[in-house]
Amino acid sequence: MRYAENLVEGRGLVFNEGEFVEGYTTLSWTLLLALFIRLGVDPVSAAQGLGILFYLGLVGGLLYWAGYRTRTTGPPWLPLAALLVLILDDFHEWATGGLETMMFASLALWGLILTRMPADGCRGPLAAGLCFALLTLTRLDGILIAGIGVLSWWIPWAPANWRKSLNQSILAGLPVAVTVAVWFAFKLAYYGDPFPTAYYSKSAADAYWSQGLTYLGLYVLKNWFIVGGVAAGWMLRKSSTGRGSRGDTAVFLGAGLLYLLYVTHSGGDFMFARRIVVVAPLFFLCFEEVVRRLPRIQYRLIACVLFVVAAACSIPVFSDARPRVRRVSDERRFYPAEFLAIRKTQAEVLASAFRGADVRIGFEGGMLMFAYYSKLPYLAEMTGLTQYSLAKRPIA
Repeated sequence: MRYAENLVEGRGLVFNEGEFVEGYTTLSWTLLLALFIRLGVDPVSAAQGLGILFYLGLVGGLLYWAGYRTRTTGPPWLPLAALLVLILDDFHEWATGGLETMMFASLALWGLILTRMPADGCRGPLAAGLCFALLTLTRLDGILIAGIGVLSWWIPWAPANWRKSLNQSILAGLPVAVTVAVWFAFKLAYYGDPFPTAYYSKSAADAYWSQGLTYLGLYVLKNWFIVGGVAAGWMLRKSSTGRGSRGDTAVFLGAGLLYLLYVTHSGGDFMFARRIVVVAPLFFLCFEEVVRRLPRIQYRLIACVLFVVAAACSIPVFSDARPRVRRVSDERRFYPAEFLAIRKTQAEVLASAFRGADVRIGFEGGMLMFAYYSKLPYLAEMTGLTQYSLAKRPIA
């Protein structure tokens, strides 16, 4: 929000005026917030409103795919994946959390869905490519999902018309390639570095499997029904409603697993579920396909009800007394309303005390709310989120 405000007020896409540092990790979200600030909308309200809209877009995509599969393969309409997203509170939390999470999840889903639909012309692949380009601008790690999407026309392998598959892959990959090339050229020219500060300060390239597995394990523990879905899929792995069905499942599963592998490798996140909910709907679509494979409609309905009930009965991993478990925090409990009020008060007091003074103030990551509300001209986050010189120092 500070980057967006500085951009609107003519200081550039910077955190501190005159210092060209890429301290955000989501260009498209920052520019969207800047647009709403320019229109006079409070950025906090804008961020929450946009999150809800993209959440509805995510649910709409799941419903659309359920209806499309019904029309093309016959079994009755079964929107299990959409029901799970509507029920699970992790999605509610990140639909209103103010970050780009639901935008990323929605673009990933719609891009992959577009690759699985018949497309004789250019529109389908180009539309998918546009989704993937925006996905990459939303978070650079979206390029992993985009890569699976570009290969989607070759899955299952040995397509009947390899030339057509090649053309569609090229059409889908072209917007991504052009976008990334232009974006990196801009970053090098404007910031002098192709990567944001978080890449260095969070050591994104270094493996941290133990914490990543903890992050993933906490999510599976809370949403234990996922284990049942995986077990059911394994038991029915040889059953299929056709070649297209196998290909759809392979694409959704492949994209989800590749992204989860990356998340686990990099140590997960401080914020619970945030980096998992973006691909969780892809796995839910696989569960939906498993239920669709059951031989009788009665079995399908029973399985669907069991999934929904199990999802509603999640295990309470966090509590008000314990908002943080093994360095992973539940955002709602970790930052309650009274905490936000304290940060705003601190910001107002310091802004008044230092108004007009030539000061530089250092703060740690949990104080970013103070940094935003204070409007002080020069601020430095101590782990390097706002300065390359700090971000690139060794961890020790």
